[in-house]
Amino acid sequence: MKRKLKIPRILLLIETSRVYGRHLVEGIGRYAHEHGPWSFHFEERGVHELSVRALSKLKVDGVISRIRDPGAARKLQATGLPFVELHGNPKTCKTHVTVDEYAIARMAAEHLIDRGLKNLGFFSRRNEWWLQIRRNAFVDYLKRFGYPCATYSASAQSQKKNDESSQQSDLINWLQSLPRPVGIFCATDMEALTLLEACRHAGIAVPDQIAVLGVDNDSVICSVAWPRLSSIDLDAQRVGYESAALLARIMADGTKPNTTILVPPSQVVVRESTDVLAIADAQVVQAARLIRQFACKGIDVSHVADHILMCRRTLERRFKACLGRTLKEEILRVKMDQAKILLSQSDYPIKRISDMSGFKSLHYFARAFRRETGSTPGRYRQRTR
Repeated sequence: MKRKLKIPRILLLIETSRVYGRHLVEGIGRYAHEHGPWSFHFEERGVHELSVRALSKLKVDGVISRIRDPGAARKLQATGLPFVELHGNPKTCKTHVTVDEYAIARMAAEHLIDRGLKNLGFFSRRNEWWLQIRRNAFVDYLKRFGYPCATYSASAQSQKKNDESSQQSDLINWLQSLPRPVGIFCATDMEALTLLEACRHAGIAVPDQIAVLGVDNDSVICSVAWPRLSSIDLDAQRVGYESAALLARIMADGTKPNTTILVPPSQVVVRESTDVLAIADAQVVQAARLIRQFACKGIDVSHVADHILMCRRTLERRFKACLGRTLKEEILRVKMDQAKILLSQSDYPIKRISDMSGFKSLHYFARAFRRETGSTPGRYRQRTR
């Protein structure tokens, strides 16, 4: 008699009210389609509604959870079921897959500094443990390179009142106290939306006076923001995929490893809220904008110098002094950014992506891409998709 194949039954305790949670589920589903089949018990609910009280009644083989309540997380661990946590505090949860906060901080800092911004800040109205990690990582990264970072802190009075108008007044006072131009990294896209609203009320121009960067790349929030919000894509699908792969190993081995997997963000999706070049040298700004507009159309250093009507050597010197990289390096950076976006968001053949990104040949593109990223274009596409 043939032995009946057992299909693992997986419980998903993941909120789906935000785009991050939905992308986590998509990544888990992709793993199951590639390595399954798996059967899912999935209850659509918000992150604050999660409960494990009925867990003992469910006949499941494993759990992937994203629970913010430490007490509920401890109850889940106490069941003895194979599980992977996606929002676990590293101090209390030893088996989890989550985003790499230090890689997020580095990406945010480099994006704002690339805009020529030397005054930087971090904004969040809340003080949860994971927000503290995000803020501290950003502040520490900037400190390593000699950049000060202003951080927002609501007054005790407005916190006590819990009054929206008082909190907005606090935020506007903080914004008006900052030296300008300034780049502000917001803990989430929702926090960035609050900051943009405060800027509008205070008559502060975005991005010319304050450049604003969010996290999550929630397309709905980013598109309703004014101006449209630049945001870091956390690659939540990959987080979900890696969590499913880890759970599969735990179920197969019958062990409970203390494993932490940190997934780096994929990219900054640039929109109008950080479309600024805070550089006093008008000709360098003109050269940088020209490169951003035409790098993928085949422009080279000679074209840039001719268009600016400046000696190439002089322009090179001034450009390097302002942005810390040469004209050639800037052209390559813009082309690489375009190639990364096309690899992760389109189905175009790699040869076409090479052409669309302004590279003269596929061979040169592949060599340059591997040198810059440590990966082939094909592997990069597979990882970011």
